[in-house]
Amino acid sequence: MIDRSKINDPLLSTSVSFWRIGLVILDLLCVVADYRSGPYLPLTLAYVMLTYLATTKVEARLGYFIAMLSAAGRTYSETQSFPSEDYLLFSLWQFATSASVYVLFCYLLGLHMPDRNRKEKTPSTEGSTPGIVGAANANRDLKISYTAIFIIAVLACFGALSPVTYGKATSGEYSFDVPTSKVVQNSSRKTPVSLDGAPSSKVLLLTIDDGPRDAQVDRKILDTLKKHSTKTIWFVNCKNFDASENPDAVQNRDVLMEILTDGNLLGNHGYHHLNLKVLDLADRDQLSAEIEQCSNLIEATVGKRPRYFRAPWGDTTPNVLQIVAKSGMTNMPWNASYDSNFGFPRRSDSTPNTRVDPKLLELRLTQFIGSLKSGDIILMHDNAQTAESLDDFLSRLEKLRFHFVVPT
Repeated sequence: MIDRSKINDPLLSTSVSFWRIGLVILDLLCVVADYRSGPYLPLTLAYVMLTYLATTKVEARLGYFIAMLSAAGRTYSETQSFPSEDYLLFSLWQFATSASVYVLFCYLLGLHMPDRNRKEKTPSTEGSTPGIVGAANANRDLKISYTAIFIIAVLACFGALSPVTYGKATSGEYSFDVPTSKVVQNSSRKTPVSLDGAPSSKVLLLTIDDGPRDAQVDRKILDTLKKHSTKTIWFVNCKNFDASENPDAVQNRDVLMEILTDGNLLGNHGYHHLNLKVLDLADRDQLSAEIEQCSNLIEATVGKRPRYFRAPWGDTTPNVLQIVAKSGMTNMPWNASYDSNFGFPRRSDSTPNTRVDPKLLELRLTQFIGSLKSGDIILMHDNAQTAESLDDFLSRLEKLRFHFVVPT
């Protein structure tokens, strides 16, 4: 309990305005940092520190204001990058639970409790003992305050359990949004949370093109994906597991089955990885065969037809898209090219075409990761550079609280 009437703090008299403005600005900066980096424990501690300074150095009311502002900022930072929907109920719940924690902290400081000296200040009235009425009022207010603390504490406990209430998202809760070329969460699904139980509002879709063609490289990629519990879409070239065209077809088919068994999806990337825009002008029949026969071979090999198609180099035409739609597939481009960090164009084998200086590569990767937005579709290839760098890349994204999904 702090008796503010006995505090002789120059901050309370000469610099109140400075503290008021300064603390609010600091809290707003924390909100911005929270928004840019995601909810982290150090920022939570910063919110609590600002609440403490506001209640001890200025007044309790400013502490409550900062607690509300902090709760609003925390709620916004957790919900701002959901791929779809506003999650109004979830947002309100997050605000209520965050605010309850910060407001509870204000109460625990003891600054809003009734003044124990109140009975000394209460004037006596005729027919009553001096201070008795004031003491009774103080006891009544004390009960009200502790009741409020109890209610807020219960809300805080329920808030800690909110991830359990909403449950974890699964890959089947997402779909590919054609107009925006983004992966989005289906509106009827639950709010995604990361493995540590905290809401994960940022999602990415990893896609791997051109395989399977090198069992050693592909299995290394698959091992890394399993290590990070990450699923992908593999856009495959069917010539790689066609025995009449590839001496390693049997081995590549085994890898194809492993890709599917691990929970990844298979997509059609053309039979021979030809430029379909050029083929559209040269031979329409071969264009159709390049797409449809690849889907037929995938179905004959794994028992499932692909749902998604990606043109080699992303080159499409209206005729290509028409054939893709007729085959029951959706064309899926990409938003971010991972291989661009290593230098393009690449050779047709799995060896990087250039040896990028490590410092330059680190700078490129840092910039690339910083440019990623929720819902982005990342283009990779099944080559040595992906196999060698994927573990570090996924670890960095996980630290930024990105959540990896595949659409149904």
